[in-house]
Amino acid sequence: MRRILPCVVVTAAALLPVPARSFTGPAVRIAVFKDIASAQIEGNGLSVLDLRTGEILGAEEARVDVTPQQVRMLERVGPWRPLSVRARSGLVTVNGRRFHDRIEVIQGERGLVVVNETAVEAYLIGLINAEVSSTWHPEALKAQAVAARTYALYQKARRRDLPYHLESTVADQLYLGAGLEDARAAAAVRETTGEVVTYRGQLILAAYHATSGGQTEDAADVWGERFPYLEGVACRFDGASPDYHWRYRIRQEELERLLRGASYPVRGLRQLEVVRWSKTQRALAVELVGDRGTKREIAARELRRIVGNDKIRSTFFTIWNIAGVFHFWGKGYGHGVGMCQWGAKGMADLGYGYGDILAYYYPGTTIKRLY
Repeated sequence: MRRILPCVVVTAAALLPVPARSFTGPAVRIAVFKDIASAQIEGNGLSVLDLRTGEILGAEEARVDVTPQQVRMLERVGPWRPLSVRARSGLVTVNGRRFHDRIEVIQGERGLVVVNETAVEAYLIGLINAEVSSTWHPEALKAQAVAARTYALYQKARRRDLPYHLESTVADQLYLGAGLEDARAAAAVRETTGEVVTYRGQLILAAYHATSGGQTEDAADVWGERFPYLEGVACRFDGASPDYHWRYRIRQEELERLLRGASYPVRGLRQLEVVRWSKTQRALAVELVGDRGTKREIAARELRRIVGNDKIRSTFFTIWNIAGVFHFWGKGYGHGVGMCQWGAKGMADLGYGYGDILAYYYPGTTIKRLY
């Protein structure tokens, strides 16, 4: 799920972290940095523990520097060990980003992984301005808060035995910590505290995306699994999105290079042709045609990933080859499943409440308050 840049400037004074004492709800664990070479941790009165032994390594520290080989606190240097870090102030800064509550530093496959463990309500306040803009209508912000809370708790239940529950990227939900918090984001979260979307009493997979291009997509056509509440609906509310219509072009040689690097070699690429479509007319499969008549099929989602999800913004496209340049004409941004964020904004601007918005994009569901 992708960041939508705010339409107006938010002053620095408005982006002040909300006091931690106001946060409620269960904790979630978010991987805020992955596979990094070092972590610089700063805060007011840092308490540092060895995660394996529980040994207190430092109290009232101001800075901790961590690499896969060592831990440094002032002039003290020790061997690597997994860490738990808290600050007396409740805010810990890691590589320039501020986070509430607790930070863990563990080893990943290709470097350090930094995990932020915090109350789900704190997480949501930091998420709002990463995913949308707090300048939007309050009802759109509430819909975003409830959808994101539902998604987070759904994934927490699925991934409860893993080192963390959520990525901080578009792989799950965008989250940059406390630095993007403001009063409007906090109000949207506070006024929906504990509310989630359910289907037959169970949390739903509350998927969402930036812009549908006029029609949301069936989950079955994207992920190969049917969810009754994630079937496509017409969306006439997202026309104001800057990504409602888009174009992208790429030269034949550059596309060949990208495909070859992703193990899809096609010599003398002459044509791209959509050969399978979803019920909503999004591309499902694209045929790569070489100059000797060779043909190879690639999933449209895979082609989008290879070229760049920010370039081919959705699979709702047509393709033309004009003088050795492939032109993509498309609509929408993202996978197209579930709530359309710009559609939610459009509905709110027309007077719909957040409950109406969620019921529209997740048919057959109800809102339930968990706490």
